[in-house]
Amino acid sequence: LRQAFPSTPVVLDPLAQMRRGLADLRAGAGSADPREFLGLSATLARALASESDAVRALEFRDNTLRVDFEPRAIEKKRDAVLEKLSAAGLSGRFSEATLSVRAKGDGS
Repeated sequence: LRQAFPSTPVVLDPLAQMRRGLADLRAGAGSADPREFLGLSATLARALASESDAVRALEFRDNTLRVDFEPRAIEKKRDAVLEKLSAAGLSGRFSEATLSVRAKGDGS
């Protein structure tokens, strides 16, 4: 870890710190893993730029980004949102005003 990331001040969990360092490097290079929070949220933001005012909250867990929308703002746009996600390489599923988003082909 110290060889790859010499500016790391304290080594507590070398494996986790190495993963985080690699994720930071990928994000900085514009090649974040599409299954990680930054990759999913960036792709989602680009796909749903016109719906951004309707987003109330984001939660990331188990390679899934959960997006809570303002119910009235999204109720008639669900199909269009799903089409935009699909075109961006993401799969999504609505439950009420909450959208669960994953990278396509990520069955984990």
